[in-house]
Amino acid sequence: MLWIPSILALWQPSQTLEQQKTASVVPEKEIPKSQKRLTLYDTFQADFLYRQNKSESSRVGYSVNSNITHTFTSSDDRMSKVTSEYIIYKDFLTNLMFLVIYMPSSQHTYNIAAKISDDYKTILDHDARGITMTGKDPGDSATLDSKNIHFTRMIYIYHEDYLTLEQLGSLEGLYRAKNLSVQFRGRDYPVIRQLQESN
Repeated sequence: MLWIPSILALWQPSQTLEQQKTASVVPEKEIPKSQKRLTLYDTFQADFLYRQNKSESSRVGYSVNSNITHTFTSSDDRMSKVTSEYIIYKDFLTNLMFLVIYMPSSQHTYNIAAKISDDYKTILDHDARGITMTGKDPGDSATLDSKNIHFTRMIYIYHEDYLTLEQLGSLEGLYRAKNLSVQFRGRDYPVIRQLQESN
């Protein structure tokens, strides 16, 4: 089964979202000119599909809605709108799902990252009210239904702006307190990914 990514809307930065998606911090001399340089947005879109395709035995199906809009607002109501995207990966073999969010450049990156620890519920609720899908492999006895998939409480956040070690520690503590697991991936992440793949 193959499923499709969904989109979440939020803020318009000084650098356009399209420019951020194509920007890369990979040094020119480290990546051959003939090789496309990965951006953070590239890895956001392809990370888990890439791992799926690399596994010869993988039969994982992923489901996501599209064109979903969500506005993050800080507790003091001063946060600007931020345009972003998210993907909900649903694994029908294990009956589990997790959330992946791409955050473009914003002066409110830390506050938005904190707000996601609450707003993820709204995102998942919106998804639950959307189109449900069912499927059954020829050899299986039961039909699988997307509405029965369980959230693992795992959230991956791809962020274009820098977060300090202190901020990351604070955010990780916040997520743990809410019984969530979080993985932050910044602009150095695609550099490491691409260098690993080129070795």
